Amino acid sequence: MKSKILFLFIPILIIILSITGISLAEVKISDIPTPEKIQNLIPRPLTEIFKVFNNIHIDFSKLPFFDRLMSIIPKSGEEVGNGFRWLTRGLNNTNDWLKNHIGLDIIFMVKKIGEFFVWIFQGIADLIKTGLSFVK
Repeated sequence: MKSKILFLFIPILIIILSITGISLAEVKISDIPTPEKIQNLIPRPLTEIFKVFNNIHIDFSKLPFFDRLMSIIPKSGEEVGNGFRWLTRGLNNTNDWLKNHIGLDIIFMVKKIGEFFVWIFQGIADLIKTGLSFVK
């Protein structure tokens, strides 16, 4: 089986190389770009955009939002756990309110949507398995 693949791969590779006109003998060490030549290869608008972004300097000490953001970021695993507990409690409270007032159970709906996607992917996997059984 491997010899058949190799037998098909070599002619395809030769055809591709002959069509593109690439010859391994034409590649020289002098053709490898040096740092001076690389600057000439990069389009001018791209280098100008890089220079513009390189000149941007933001002083975060003058931004109160940044200090507030840094105080929100958890600094330990316990704080991360507390954040997840807060989020799940909020989701459960929202789910209870929607279930009691509107009749919509978000958690049940998300589970059913997930089961639908699992069913689709399982069907695709079964089709692939069936198709591969004919290849052997």
